[in-house]
Amino acid sequence: IEAHKIDLGFVGLRPAFSGHDLLSECVAHDTILAAIPADHPLARKKKLRLAELSAEFFAAKSAEAYPGWREWLLETCRGAGFTPKILQEAHSEPAAIQFVADGLGVALMPQQVTGLPHEGVVFRPLSPPLLRESTIAWRADNPSKPLRDYIRIVKDLAQGA
Repeated sequence: IEAHKIDLGFVGLRPAFSGHDLLSECVAHDTILAAIPADHPLARKKKLRLAELSAEFFAAKSAEAYPGWREWLLETCRGAGFTPKILQEAHSEPAAIQFVADGLGVALMPQQVTGLPHEGVVFRPLSPPLLRESTIAWRADNPSKPLRDYIRIVKDLAQGA
């Protein structure tokens, strides 16, 4: 976006824009699930409290591939009374799933990833439910009418979802 190669990006979490001339808006909230090795004792439970993961190592999404994710993970876990022990960083969601399948930790992932192959991994909802913002971002100085129209379409579709 900053390099003027694209006009709008789906950036997941609302990023910190200090020093940047970017705008963002939350267009949806994603349900977050715990990804756990299928043979882990917690995999037998139907729902988990986030605090039940406090003793586990975490496979986190990398800061390069998922800006803001690490900060979100730290803040979210601290809210549940613990600091996550991050053992691995993944550059993609399939890689994070594989880390979990290999027994290298647990992960917090959006519900949409359950559609990816995940042999050896189970996904469990959290109680209370955990939601994460899904955000779009664009340059504040872009006067493009098609961009403004597209932002309106994305927001309208997100509200109807």
